[in-house]
Amino acid sequence: GEVQVYSENGAFDENTIFGFGGKFFKNIKSVVTVNGHAFRNPPQFMVKDMPTKRAALLEVDALLDHLFYHPNTATFVAYRLIQRFTTSNPSGDYVKAVGDAFRTGTYGGTTFSGKY
Repeated sequence: GEVQVYSENGAFDENTIFGFGGKFFKNIKSVVTVNGHAFRNPPQFMVKDMPTKRAALLEVDALLDHLFYHPNTATFVAYRLIQRFTTSNPSGDYVKAVGDAFRTGTYGGTTFSGKY
């Protein structure tokens, strides 16, 4: 099936609406709140009745981006790396230094990839 795109200014933005299979989807970020904790629903590209390989790849890619760029990822990865390679109970300053290096690509004045 063909995807219909409805946009006021011809650009893909938060006001863009997509139509497919008689259903309409808006390009917005969905935030769910449960017991005072808020989290973002990851985007879904797969149509339940017609899954495709491309849709599956897009959904996995979106999930990986969501997890990789989450604000807690650098700290989580830093803590686990420190536990695995140096000490089982790292200090907060040590975790912060490694997390900042992970996030910025810079440590000790040296920029490595510079990409996060």
